Amino acid sequence: MLGARWTEIDRPRAIWKIPGERMKMDEDHSVALSDPALAILDKMRDGSQSELIFPSVGDEPFSNMAMLAVLIAWVGDGR
Repeated sequence: MLGARWTEIDRPRAIWKIPGERMKMDEDHSVALSDPALAILDKMRDGSQSELIFPSVGDEPFSNMAMLAVLIAWVGDGR
């Protein structure tokens, strides 16, 4: 998810196509996207983004810890 690119999203088919070079087994992988996931992506997409769906400063992917902090802020830490 951290390295996801807009070009990998097949919006009409509701699929995220991850190229093999980014997978452990070097094989392409497809992930079905739910309606709520598509709604979030549609809301995020404004045409001015970088190639990455979740860029950080310098147009690099978010680190694992940065994404964790965002998720905790959105949904809480379960405490």
